[in-house]
Amino acid sequence: MAFFDPCRAFWINALRIPPRSLRETVLWELQTYYGIPRETVLPRCRTARRRIADAWRRLPPRRPEDVEAFYRQPLDYAFELLWWHSFGDRDRTFLSLLPAARLAHHRGARRALDFGGGVGSHALAMAALGLEVTLADVSGDLLGFAAWRAEIRGRRIRGRQLDGQTLDGPYDFIAAVDVLEHLPFPAETLVRLCQHLRPGGYLFLSMPAGFSADVPQHISAWGEQLVVDGGLRR
Repeated sequence: MAFFDPCRAFWINALRIPPRSLRETVLWELQTYYGIPRETVLPRCRTARRRIADAWRRLPPRRPEDVEAFYRQPLDYAFELLWWHSFGDRDRTFLSLLPAARLAHHRGARRALDFGGGVGSHALAMAALGLEVTLADVSGDLLGFAAWRAEIRGRRIRGRQLDGQTLDGPYDFIAAVDVLEHLPFPAETLVRLCQHLRPGGYLFLSMPAGFSADVPQHISAWGEQLVVDGGLRR
């Protein structure tokens, strides 16, 4: 985990709203945007993952359109993701995007796409690096929350709902951070993303290598066959 230590300070500075700490910023954002009592925010953050998993098990979605409809619901993903992004869990893998985005920017990348970017934390970090960011997601709730987070920080991030519309582009840098594991056919999504990537551009992917009973909505796992099926090379 020492690999992520140099990224931690940049992440905190990009996301916290002084004089608050990052965790206090996150709790304030959720309380303010969703208009809920402060004392309910932290318990809701800590139980969000379990409640989302329970909602999945009650269905569970099978077809691609059912999976998409699941994520269009007003789930508590904002609470789960922001708690994770404030180091509420020990896992810091969400920081893995930063070295890749910094390298791409150093090599001339300007336009970036945060695919399935949820609450916009990665989009805000990329904007802090100097990238022009578009955030795409299926959830209108999360897109609205991410737009508000960008506005109160004075950042300009374009939002685009994933409902069959074109992703525009081409982009110099595309990030899909912990997104593909939620999709039944991730290789098809990889091909689509590459169609919006300029020649010589950078595509950053992060997804688990296996499955977890605690997160049943993770229905795909990383493997070399995913790259082969997507017609890609490392």
